[in-house]
Amino acid sequence: MKRLSILTCTMIALAGFMAITVFAQNAHFMRCSSSVDASGNLSVSFRIAGLGAGASDTITATTTATATWGCLNGGQQCPNAANKFTSSEQLSGDLTVTAGHNGSASGTITLSPTPPADFCPHGQKMVLISVTYGDVTLTNSATSDTCTTDGGTASFFPQCP
Repeated sequence: MKRLSILTCTMIALAGFMAITVFAQNAHFMRCSSSVDASGNLSVSFRIAGLGAGASDTITATTTATATWGCLNGGQQCPNAANKFTSSEQLSGDLTVTAGHNGSASGTITLSPTPPADFCPHGQKMVLISVTYGDVTLTNSATSDTCTTDGGTASFFPQCP
């Protein structure tokens, strides 16, 4: 009888430790934010907690980008012509993060609009005139947890109509 009660107590203690471990590995986003840099790239930063020490998860960022490209002449002016190109595309990027000893990790995923084939006449260079990113959704592939943030907008050549 005494042997059975020691075994029972041991099993209950192990079950208790397992429940704590499972609870500690409940990955969730603590925060996410985004910003557009001077080159038109969207940087999406996040912090995720509850991974468990040393655990790795893959985070995916998705958004829609609308970009307008134009031509710039030697005088840094946009010719008053219809040679502009606007595109809208779905963008996504992945980052695998590994948690530290405290079970959390942070990272930044950078997304950029795809430039078109150079359509500018000789002597002019193609430039990104403006870009708008829609809402960004971050998804943890292991838990399907999400975090959503505003995208961003940037305009680089106000002299271009």
